[in-house]
Amino acid sequence: MLRFRPFAVLLALALFASMGFAETWNHATIVDAACAAKAKADPAAHPVSCALQCSSKGLGVFTADGQFLKLDRNGTREAIAILRHSAKKSGVQVTVRGVRHGDTIEVTSIAAL
Repeated sequence: MLRFRPFAVLLALALFASMGFAETWNHATIVDAACAAKAKADPAAHPVSCALQCSSKGLGVFTADGQFLKLDRNGTREAIAILRHSAKKSGVQVTVRGVRHGDTIEVTSIAAL
């Protein structure tokens, strides 16, 4: 039994390391993926109408440090609802919580600021 204990510990550590850790992005601006490159200079100026029109290409957020991170399908759906209910014409900011996988966020929650 003792010879399997180190293996069990290593397996548990490997599983734990492969799991993502939730992060939070505050004051992130919603932009559609199709316009992300041209909106990078000033994401707050990107029109809500364009983000909604191009949302079929996916939505993402520009973080406070200027990175564009795509939202997963659930996050995009929630972001569309936020955009539709916003009185702002551009620069809708949100707080996103989720797990980052490369350049995509697996969204657990998203809320308008």
